[in-house]
Amino acid sequence: MKVAIVTGIREDGDAVKDAVWQALHEFGPDLVIHGDCRNVRTKQCCGADRYAHEWCQETGTPELPMPAQWKGSGDYASGKERNSHMVTIGVSMRACGHAVRGFAFPSPRSRGTYDCGGKLEKARLPTVWRRVLFPSAALGER
Repeated sequence: MKVAIVTGIREDGDAVKDAVWQALHEFGPDLVIHGDCRNVRTKQCCGADRYAHEWCQETGTPELPMPAQWKGSGDYASGKERNSHMVTIGVSMRACGHAVRGFAFPSPRSRGTYDCGGKLEKARLPTVWRRVLFPSAALGER
């Protein structure tokens, strides 16, 4: 079984969708694990997780969404804890003979993506990094 672990940018857009869909298409996973990140206002899945979910829906590939169990605003520890769980599942699946690969789609501000991608690499799971760049106007100046 081929397993993809997706982590990435929270912003939506064609550049993100194209990067995620291309990576998943090229790898051809039998299972996709993603962080199921939700937009605070809309509560809808967003960014790389959204496009991983949509790719699974389009291709009929099983997915394992792993949303962080947020405890309140400013609670960054919950995301890091979820990232650790995603990596632990990947390590366990690799130990059972499955081909596991991480896919990280960071922007310059992607703290969670860098956290999860770093954990994937520390666990010696092969990880593909595809940086997603946007014009500043697309993201809004922050």
